[in-house]
Amino acid sequence: MNLNETNRIWVTKCLKHEMFISKLLQHPNIVRTYDYFKTNTYAVIIMEYYSNGSIRLEMDRQNHPYDTGEAGRLFTGLITGLQYMHSKNIAHRDLKLDNFFLDNNRQPLIGDFGFAAIGIKQGRLIIEHLIRQTRCGSDGYMAPEIAKITKINDDEQQQQQQFQYNAKKADVYSMGVCLYEMLHQKLPNIDMTTTTNSNTSLKSSSLKSLSFATNINERWQNLIKSMLNQEPNERPTVEMISYQISTPLFRIMTMVQSTIIKKRSDTNINNDNNQNNNNNNKTSNQQQQPKQQQQKSNQQQQAKQQQQPKPKKQQKHSMDKKRAI
Repeated sequence: MNLNETNRIWVTKCLKHEMFISKLLQHPNIVRTYDYFKTNTYAVIIMEYYSNGSIRLEMDRQNHPYDTGEAGRLFTGLITGLQYMHSKNIAHRDLKLDNFFLDNNRQPLIGDFGFAAIGIKQGRLIIEHLIRQTRCGSDGYMAPEIAKITKINDDEQQQQQQFQYNAKKADVYSMGVCLYEMLHQKLPNIDMTTTTNSNTSLKSSSLKSLSFATNINERWQNLIKSMLNQEPNERPTVEMISYQISTPLFRIMTMVQSTIIKKRSDTNINNDNNQNNNNNNKTSNQQQQPKQQQQKSNQQQQAKQQQQPKPKKQQKHSMDKKRAI
């Protein structure tokens, strides 16, 4: 991280804050952070190395979304890690595919706790001046109640104003966006409208028009819609989500659907291979036909030449008879 005079103090606070949060979290689905240091130019944080990179990088490499089986496996691990965080009364506040990492066994881990915060008053977090400037989140993943927070202007009274929201519910919204993106390789097309007071809210009909791929079953669709609910209090908790996706029926349906999709994919690949083989055989036959015709023509020509009389030898034989007479 590059440092300059304007952000040096802010970056130092963020690094100390991230280290403090990281030391409180010890879980298989949480990235391990060891230490940090800074020079005159850079600030460095030392964390465990994951050779597979982030889920974002893997999706970019494979250039297609995950099937429901793989997305469900990754999502289950991430929800388990987030459930642990929330049990410690810690909210992440910047959940996105860039901050989800894969270890050598492709197990998912949550990282980057620069915006994480410890809850007060049963999980309701107060957004202070520093965090409110950053809007603590990433566009596209940010819950609508956070998007309502406007940037601080020069008005001293507004600078002292504080906004409250349930950060755990905001995490659930962001996880809903992440799940949708893993299944579609794009962000959900949620209608947003800007009101006259510069606040942003969701249209009531936005989730009804949310489109899903044909391979996403109704249970996954309903789960995503519930997580993306515009009303924070109507969103499920991570405990409810974890219970829902761990039920035998939910897992069986996901496994069956994933198997069906894989078989269809394999069938399509086999059909394509057979078609390519047929095309290659057809092309080969077309290329061999002129050669066969040419060989046949040459053989016929040679046969005709062998059947024709040899005039010179016959003439010589006739002259020999005359001399003998």
